[in-house]
Amino acid sequence: MILPVVCLQCEKPLCAGSCPTLAIAKNSKDILVVDDELCIGCKDCMAACIYGGIVMDPPTGRAIKCDLCQGDPVCVKACPYAAIVMLPAKPDGARERYGGIETLSSSYGLVKEEA
Repeated sequence: MILPVVCLQCEKPLCAGSCPTLAIAKNSKDILVVDDELCIGCKDCMAACIYGGIVMDPPTGRAIKCDLCQGDPVCVKACPYAAIVMLPAKPDGARERYGGIETLSSSYGLVKEEA
């Protein structure tokens, strides 16, 4: 089962606060972005993000994350079934997501470790 993990654009992003070079910041559209020029690939932001929304780009060794296509996510527009929507983040979002994963897993007869 593949579940996409995207940046939730937190109001008080732990990832930005953990970055020693201040490579993660909100841009003029209030969207969290990673500045490739400043990122040193230390992975502190990955450890700080409780949602798993930051990964390392293997070719560059730097952090990458969803930047919502600068506020107009192409994935939302491209999905012919409207299965992808952009909603505001909620404080209990991670708990709800995990509950959804458990429900989906059990409906397929999977145990938690297989999901």
